[in-house]
Amino acid sequence: MPKPASQLGSKGMRYGTAPGGTFGVEYDNLGRITSLPGKYAGGGTLETSYYTTDLTHTQSQDGVTNTYELDAAKRQRKRIQVKGEKESIEIYHYAGGSDGPAWIDLGESWTRSIPGIGGNLGAIQDSATEDIVFQLSDMHGDVVATADDDIEATELLSVQSFDEYGNPKEGNPKGDLTPKFGWLGSKARRTELPSGVIQMGVRSYVPALGRFLTRDPVFGGSANAYEYASGDPVNNIDLAGTVCRKKEASRKGCGRAQRRAERRVRAAITNLRARLREARADRPRRLGMLPGGGNLSLPWEDEVKETISSAQSFLTAVDEATSCTDAGTLAMGGAYVLEKRAGRLAGAGTKIVGGVNKVAGRLGTLGFVLTVAGTLGFC
Repeated sequence: MPKPASQLGSKGMRYGTAPGGTFGVEYDNLGRITSLPGKYAGGGTLETSYYTTDLTHTQSQDGVTNTYELDAAKRQRKRIQVKGEKESIEIYHYAGGSDGPAWIDLGESWTRSIPGIGGNLGAIQDSATEDIVFQLSDMHGDVVATADDDIEATELLSVQSFDEYGNPKEGNPKGDLTPKFGWLGSKARRTELPSGVIQMGVRSYVPALGRFLTRDPVFGGSANAYEYASGDPVNNIDLAGTVCRKKEASRKGCGRAQRRAERRVRAAITNLRARLREARADRPRRLGMLPGGGNLSLPWEDEVKETISSAQSFLTAVDEATSCTDAGTLAMGGAYVLEKRAGRLAGAGTKIVGGVNKVAGRLGTLGFVLTVAGTLGFC
């Protein structure tokens, strides 16, 4: 199991010095925020320590301290919460590769997550009360209300709302009444502290700051190393804390994007081949007006062939890397490697199309030169 960074002698640093003083945000040598002032944390000062893998080890705010232990897959396995003299332990059990627990051992009781029709969190069963509480979510995936399974119930158990970055609004349940699942709760993102701090996959997310506490483990996964969802939390999402993606990403959408990429490259190949045939047909076999005569060979033929070959390889790579067989995993934010491969291929596709246009332009210039030469009687 990874060791807490504190055992390795991490040295704290303070950044953000300004003419009026310091912002008070403290980082360690690895760029991880270890102390976040209350004005940025949505409550009191947020103190955080980390494992050597950058995963959260301990987190304290407003008299509540959470300590996490990890399993072999680097998911949170156990949470020890200390609030005053009261200590509680939760042990998380998983039914697959997801980082959302299937059920939680509370010692003398347990809770079980019941998925809805679409696979998101639909209800929670509590063995202590023998109740099933429905988790009612909006289109963004936020749990905005809870309801009893009693058919005679006439009121909701709780109601809550959030802004686009996940900040709890006035009127939400507070303190011990803060629901475990709120903003993006239907995606099994847990609210760990009353201020709204959320465990977002491999990183802790602070709604009041609109940023993560640690650097993005995936280079280029978002607009910068700390911000959330490229600054657009309405249309984008980053459930795993790794790669920002469009919220509506789905198997169908993935297929459409794949087909668009293929059509673009295929059109470029067709255009390039047509221009190459035209240039070959128009070129003269001999330069009679030049001393010694001789044959005219078409410039850039090797470059043309290489571009065509690269484009054809790109089409094959698109089929392999952006296939939608993993769209279900992608929707949960876990397949960030696949997303990065697709992103690199998209960049390669742009370069290929640029190369096609460049070569086609050269062929067009050649055709123009040959036309002028023919008019002047050189060939």
